[in-house]
Amino acid sequence: MNVLMIFEYMPPFITGAYNRGLFYYNYFSKRANCFKVISCDFYDIKKKDHEYLKNVIYIKKEEKSKMSKLPQKLLNIGKIEFFTDNAWINDAINEIEKDVNFVPDIILISFPSYNSIKLTNYLKKKYPMSKIILDLRDPLISYSSNSYFNIKSLIDKFTSKKIEKKIISFYDIVITVSLFEKNRIENVYKRKCYKLYTGYAENNNKNLQNSNLQNSKDNNINIGYFGSFSYSDKSRKISKLNNFFKFVTKYNENNNIKIEFYFYGRFTKDEINIMNRYSCCHYAGIITDKLEEKMNQYDALLIFNNNNYKGIITGKVFDYMKVGKPIILYSDQEIELVDIVEKKGGLWLNKNNINNETIDKIISLKNKKINYCEYSWEANEKFLDDILLPDKERKQAT
Repeated sequence: MNVLMIFEYMPPFITGAYNRGLFYYNYFSKRANCFKVISCDFYDIKKKDHEYLKNVIYIKKEEKSKMSKLPQKLLNIGKIEFFTDNAWINDAINEIEKDVNFVPDIILISFPSYNSIKLTNYLKKKYPMSKIILDLRDPLISYSSNSYFNIKSLIDKFTSKKIEKKIISFYDIVITVSLFEKNRIENVYKRKCYKLYTGYAENNNKNLQNSNLQNSKDNNINIGYFGSFSYSDKSRKISKLNNFFKFVTKYNENNNIKIEFYFYGRFTKDEINIMNRYSCCHYAGIITDKLEEKMNQYDALLIFNNNNYKGIITGKVFDYMKVGKPIILYSDQEIELVDIVEKKGGLWLNKNNINNETIDKIISLKNKKINYCEYSWEANEKFLDDILLPDKERKQAT
């Protein structure tokens, strides 16, 4: 089996999407006879401390359009990604043309751009017998639902559905990131779609201890948050928890068991100032290594819903699952992630449940270990085998 994979983000470029690319990379590396990957290079030069993957052709993603000469304010309005993506796709096509002997049986594409129509058209003509798979990790409709108001957002709202329908129609198999998206695609476009959560790589780190090192000193409930806050309204994300932090602060003043929050990551001064208002909140600095060992020191891990679109599952939740700790999710909307967290014994926190019952639920999370195996890469591999491999190859893979 020969496989060609075209994926925007791959290591060493750390984004919310790179883990998904790494999963597919590991999956096909174990199953393909010949495996080629084309991805974006976002660095100016290849540095020795950046671990570039084998079999991956990194193509510099940069502005090559004459539009780059326009004033920056106009570019911001027009969202020039359209032109940068088109230039990159042209380079990717040129790279594919170099290897005349390589004929893929499977082509996987995950490139969130209107320009993927051009790429797919080219591939279908060049490799008519190949099975082409779309990994729809960033649905176009979700972007047209964003709150910003500019020319591109207006165009998106008018055209996204038609463009997405056109893109989806090109592919033999469509895979997406959530149950909400799977159902939407099947209902709107009347075609089969598969749900594949990004998931997490199984942890073989023997240094991770079963006990909570942070909590061995006392009976406090210590909760960790790892990473920055997303999107332009950053400080507003943590400020949504003001009332909750006030409630917890008052609770701590009157009880021996205290609930403490520790925030690790790069935050703005405004965000740190919000943390400093409450005695239950602590800015803990930046973690550069042994992240999982640090996560394992906490009774639970906190996550914010940073997107109002129901079909987006933030990759952070799978990073948390890897260490098997309960998850506390703050979201004022009942999104799909709420169901995932609650089914696995975590807690959904919102503006309507700031009360003593919620405090009791948080306390009950202490020293609780959760098995998230159905979200592991091993489970994902078995799922893909059922979709992609004939019976004979499936038995060999297992």
